[in-house]
Amino acid sequence: MTEFCIHGCGKIAVRLTKKSKQPVCFERNAMQCPAVASNMTKTRNTIDPESGKSNYQLANKKSAETLGKDWFRDNKLKHIEEQKQIIFEDGKNALQKQAEKAMQTMRNNIDNLGKNGLQRRAEKMAGNKGKSGHLISGRKSKASNLKLDENGLSGYERGILKRREKGLLIPDDLKTDWEVYRNIVNKLTNKNFEKYYWEINPNNIKRSKEFHLDHIYSAYDGFKNKINPEIIANWTNLRLIDCKSNISKGCRSDVTLEELLINCKKQI
Repeated sequence: MTEFCIHGCGKIAVRLTKKSKQPVCFERNAMQCPAVASNMTKTRNTIDPESGKSNYQLANKKSAETLGKDWFRDNKLKHIEEQKQIIFEDGKNALQKQAEKAMQTMRNNIDNLGKNGLQRRAEKMAGNKGKSGHLISGRKSKASNLKLDENGLSGYERGILKRREKGLLIPDDLKTDWEVYRNIVNKLTNKNFEKYYWEINPNNIKRSKEFHLDHIYSAYDGFKNKINPEIIANWTNLRLIDCKSNISKGCRSDVTLEELLINCKKQI
């Protein structure tokens, strides 16, 4: 007997859920079901007049209070580790495969204006960063930095002087070779993290105290072996890992120099 999805989308069920043994039309992600996706959109768009938050945000807050914040973090870490254990014939794990598939799908999704999914997402994220948008605020910040005061100093130079006076910034001539190298790597790393965000972070994990941006081949090994900072900061050498793993890793590299160079060459 043919069973249909319990969510009412009209699709034929492909499996039963683990706990309740109910028929559903998706393998893993419930958002693949049109009915679930439609209900989720309604929930996100329905705003509670008292709190000013959507029903989705209120439901998440209630779940966090019931289960605890650590439950969500531990559950996400567990899922990531499970995906890492699934290795395919080409040597890539399930996370990497999902990222590649998502990137390809977004690149192929061209709208009437000739923009693909990645470009539309970037514009949406930029529009969410203030009324003027990320790009406009960036231009305003750049104009402010170039504006000279009565002493002929730009905003950028004034900022550096203030940070040096407060002891927050060490002059380059007083820095060690390692500190100069590390600063260059960090600047390039932050730029690449913003540029290749979805390739590095396909699960959209928030970079925070709990999840650190890590160099798979460490910056310290790059300094010792005199590797170009651009190679160390290449997006193929970046990943988000939980703070405990990053702290325990220390200066150790999880790939060889040969593997690092091979990965970088694949992206050129």
